Amino acid sequence: MAVTAHKAGHPAVTASSAAVAVAKGVAPKAVKAPSMSGGIRVGVKTTAVPGTWSPAPTSFTYQWRANGVAIPGATGASYFSPASIVGKKLSVTVTAHRTGHRSASVTTAAYTVAKGFAPKATTAPYRTSGAEGFLSDGPSASMDV
Repeated sequence: MAVTAHKAGHPAVTASSAAVAVAKGVAPKAVKAPSMSGGIRVGVKTTAVPGTWSPAPTSFTYQWRANGVAIPGATGASYFSPASIVGKKLSVTVTAHRTGHRSASVTTAAYTVAKGFAPKATTAPYRTSGAEGFLSDGPSASMDV
């Protein structure tokens, strides 16, 4: 930084100081640890719950992990587990950011990914008539073999 002093009848004098680096503020700290909500199974939405931090972050970023290894492209607040990670331990690393401060990360506890639910019928089953090998809903149903 440079400062120049001026006084009538005197020459201008400039004084300079060495450059000073301003350190970033302390990183946010998790007061309540991040967690996950939803199902930990194939095809079910799992959502990262960022927890509570101090000082309050201005934003969060997420990285989902299978057996501790980052899952490429899985960086949203929610994740749908594919069949390829059945049996692996799912966790998410939450990174808290605060403008002018360092960032901090915490990884949730890991839970085993279960198989998905069996498909559900979208309509009730029904009987058809008139086709050989199928029963009819009629009172006198019969079948020639």
